[in-house]
Amino acid sequence: MSACNTTLDLDPGYPLALRFLGEAYLLKNMVSEAAGAFSKIQSPVIAAGFLGYCHARSGCEESARQILRDLERTLGPSPALQIAAVHLGLGDRDSAFKWLQRACAERSMGVHWLKVEPIWDPLRTDPRFAALLREMRLSDS
Repeated sequence: MSACNTTLDLDPGYPLALRFLGEAYLLKNMVSEAAGAFSKIQSPVIAAGFLGYCHARSGCEESARQILRDLERTLGPSPALQIAAVHLGLGDRDSAFKWLQRACAERSMGVHWLKVEPIWDPLRTDPRFAALLREMRLSDS
């Protein structure tokens, strides 16, 4: 977190520092602080799914669903991975997997981090996650 804060002292809007700071907050279960960091990111492709995940985890389901609707209308780079994150936050594992599979098929930005990205930890014990990693050749087996 200190490296992110040092970077943000130099450039308060640097999106990757805000993203990693938000993820660090999520690892500490500091969902409100994570949402604050994610909300400062100007690029919806980087932040919207994480922000929707935070809203869902905070009980703001309608706000999370609005982010889902906005992402589904997004033009440009595929938002499938971000949509999967919001579904995960809402507790809808089946939809999260559906969108993760789509993200892999479309080679969505960030999909190469699936194996190590902490936000996906709740799915790691599901056999579908292991199959997805194998399909992407990210698996150890």
